[in-house]
Amino acid sequence: MPTDAAEARSLVRDAGPADADVAVECEWLGNPLVFVGARRARERLGEPADFEERVVRVAALDPADPALALATLAGGLPAGVDHVELGAANAWRSVGPLRLWTGGADRAPGAVAARLRDHPALARCVVPVAHVVAFRCPRACWIGVEVSEPSADGHVVAASTVERLLIRLFAVAR
Repeated sequence: MPTDAAEARSLVRDAGPADADVAVECEWLGNPLVFVGARRARERLGEPADFEERVVRVAALDPADPALALATLAGGLPAGVDHVELGAANAWRSVGPLRLWTGGADRAPGAVAARLRDHPALARCVVPVAHVVAFRCPRACWIGVEVSEPSADGHVVAASTVERLLIRLFAVAR
């Protein structure tokens, strides 16, 4: 992420016109890998300029604070959990995410192991695998935290680790 305001504005503008689907993501490398992101909402009045300004603000923030970066990109404290999923860091589309829960649905305790067996490319992946919580408000945004462990065969996801995270997430969300 550029730290210069002009470069940050240019980054957003070059990503697409005002009515294009544009998202910005900031990543903190290391173990665990952490990333936050937000998507520009085409239907919001004044959204292109507001989104651009939020990216400029994030570029100037303390780089050690993912929660502040998420709130800044989102336009406020994230609310309304939309979905929870697992995905391959920097390979979301090519490996394909695994949706664990969608807003309004009942949670199926103990289902992660079976779901991972159906998605072996995520269970043992060539890149780190992250647990992502996506929010609806104030704009579509998300935070991801690495849950895989590196091994000689790739990055391995323990279903029990993901189950514990889901239990905590849903306990807090009540």
